[in-house]
Amino acid sequence: MIGLVGGILGIFLGIILSGSMSLLLPDLRFFGNTLVTLNSVAMALAVSVGVGIVAGFVPARKASKLKPVDALRYE
Repeated sequence: MIGLVGGILGIFLGIILSGSMSLLLPDLRFFGNTLVTLNSVAMALAVSVGVGIVAGFVPARKASKLKPVDALRYE
């Protein structure tokens, strides 16, 4: 859920920043015309959710292999 919410917030922030860059700096070719497509939005959301899943799965998998006594001993 954190990856999904972060991805959605990042997409909105990216859209706002890309639009403002083209308005603030119209003379620069690099920022001249920005285009946010559905493919780029879907890819950004997929990467965000994927990173969130991996970041949650790997530590949980590692913790599930420990004995409860061993896990509590090091706190």
